Amino acid sequence: MTYERIEAQARSVEIDEALQSQVADPLWMLGRQWQVGEFHGDDAAQPAAVRMRAGSAPLSSVKGAHMDRARRMPDNVPLEALVESTPVERVGMAGMRASAESGRRLLRRLRAAGFGDVADLLADAFPIAMPTHLLGENARAGAAARMLTRGGVDGHGLAAARSDRIGRLLHSIPAERRDAAGEIYRSWRAEQPADRARAWEPQRLEYSFSVAAQTDTGETTLIADEHLGGHLDWYSFDVSGDEARRHGVSRQRLRRHDVTAIPSPVRYHGMPASRWWEFEDGEVHFGDIDAGPNELYSMALAEFATVYSDDWFAVPLRLPRGSLSRVLEIDVIDTMGGVTTIHPTTQVDHERAPDGPRPFRLFELAGDPHIAEKRAPYLLLPPVVATSIRGAPVERVVFARDEGANLAWGVERLVEGPLGRAVDRREADRASREPVAAGDDE
Repeated sequence: MTYERIEAQARSVEIDEALQSQVADPLWMLGRQWQVGEFHGDDAAQPAAVRMRAGSAPLSSVKGAHMDRARRMPDNVPLEALVESTPVERVGMAGMRASAESGRRLLRRLRAAGFGDVADLLADAFPIAMPTHLLGENARAGAAARMLTRGGVDGHGLAAARSDRIGRLLHSIPAERRDAAGEIYRSWRAEQPADRARAWEPQRLEYSFSVAAQTDTGETTLIADEHLGGHLDWYSFDVSGDEARRHGVSRQRLRRHDVTAIPSPVRYHGMPASRWWEFEDGEVHFGDIDAGPNELYSMALAEFATVYSDDWFAVPLRLPRGSLSRVLEIDVIDTMGGVTTIHPTTQVDHERAPDGPRPFRLFELAGDPHIAEKRAPYLLLPPVVATSIRGAPVERVVFARDEGANLAWGVERLVEGPLGRAVDRREADRASREPVAAGDDE
């Protein structure tokens, strides 16, 4: 029996040749490009410019489920904070703590700006009243109340004070300093929480509210009946056709947005190359998509990314935050000088399948009347926050099932303490008990 042994032996330390992709017949590459139709020319033009005309209407009012009438949509206040905020406590320990914290913010601003004398005047004129009922009932609550009243100021009373009373308190201050300190006071007072939307539904443990905009066709009311809390977006709302949900706002012309821009091709990581022999980005592997039989959206995304990647262009359109907008007209000017009008998808879908379901409805509001009219639907940009910070829970209730007694128990693990912080009921009960002396075990 014979065998041959082949061993690799490097004769050069250079790697230039190893990194090359040499082809013996370059004409074969050109033939391959001709075979797949890359050299096939047609008279299809590319978009060179886009003329777009849109209209928007600001959200003008908000109405909670337990409000008698709508109130004006405030400026620079996120919709989540407006809807999910709880009323400020005015009584008890919670009200005392909220008043002290509010007044402390004003004093801190005044002292930081060099108005320590003004802060002392306000602190002397608006002291925090000690809740006497807390002194005898709970020793810890009484100690917390004494700490809050020491050097504090009644923020609730200061915010509700008349302007003439504040002017008399600051009468001894020079005019220039009085005006500057008054500006700080007015800015602080404007930040005080006002009447909120009162949208909480305690029976269903969710929020229910509506917003309205004054459009060219009249009032458009958007309802959110089942908001569980957290982030709000366009999918949280539906267009209401119920007259009982009207806010009573008048008709107003849409604000026009006329844009003429050069469209830019859509680009993304892992996008297939336009040329046959061009190296592609290896960061994304579309062939490794793990999609089940029912995950059609994954397959549709892969098809769009690989087949129609060169057919999409983007045109920027800046719209105001907190508005209801519609695209009124789009004209595309190509490199051949032709003008093509882009019709709404509602019209195109109806022409293709008059009685069938529509294949694409992303960003459309349910109940939008423009869909039945084959016009461009509304686009909602609610005034919401991009991200949020969640703190530690203040209250926590654990529900447990008792199979032996056939009962369900609700156990309060955390409750709000006198200082507004979470208190563990078990630890608080253990700390409140008298220590057992030695020899008293029996």
